[in-house]
Amino acid sequence: MQPASEPRAKARRSWTWRIVVTLLVVVAAGTTGAAGIAFFAYDQATRIDRSDPDLVVTNYLRALLNERDETRAALYVCSDASGLSEIRALREQIESQEQELGVVMSVSLEDLQREESGQRVVNVGISIRRAAVIDGIRQSVADRWRFKVVNESGWRVCGATKTA
Repeated sequence: MQPASEPRAKARRSWTWRIVVTLLVVVAAGTTGAAGIAFFAYDQATRIDRSDPDLVVTNYLRALLNERDETRAALYVCSDASGLSEIRALREQIESQEQELGVVMSVSLEDLQREESGQRVVNVGISIRRAAVIDGIRQSVADRWRFKVVNESGWRVCGATKTA
């Protein structure tokens, strides 16, 4: 005959096992949910927004002229980037002047104006101001530019022309 304490011990082990398994399932489900939420948040934070021509032009110019990140700038460029040689020449000019004068130029974007051209093509006008402190004096120059933006599965910059 079995002592009376053995069935109670088996019952306790059975309940303990159920609790441990339940906790493991809850933790696994919570971890999976948290990973899904983290992935969604990361995707939203790093997604390239090409929904608006104005936004695409400003993001392109920030990447090209301020951050000087060719890889990031390329995210906003259309498949035929041959019309962007003038703005790339401006970047080279800025870098050359910085080396020559021993200064760091700041670039700011001003007076953005959208000129509707159609559903697939939009022209965006913007002033690009370059400024630096040279010999203790703050100096700046602004040029007016027109950007051709084309909707290619999202808006992308295809052309840049200095207008004034």
